[in-house]
Amino acid sequence: MEGSFEQSSALNARMPVGYMRPYHDQPSPAVNFTLGIPPAGNLYTSMNSLGKLARALLRSGRGENGTILKPETLELMWTPAGDIQS
Repeated sequence: MEGSFEQSSALNARMPVGYMRPYHDQPSPAVNFTLGIPPAGNLYTSMNSLGKLARALLRSGRGENGTILKPETLELMWTPAGDIQS
């Protein structure tokens, strides 16, 4: 899987540019910074690699080249952390 849990200049060079549009001005590139913990546990990867990870998770931890997670690890990942009251 191509990706990282740390943002780097090499990774930033491959990331798409987001734009923001001020009320009375033309769109401009959005500032790229990390505020707190980013989504997905700080995982930066391609959609292709993310799809491979998702497929492995749904196949009991089996990836293209073998098992990537122990069954007990996968069981913990699928276990809710607590009761959700709605």
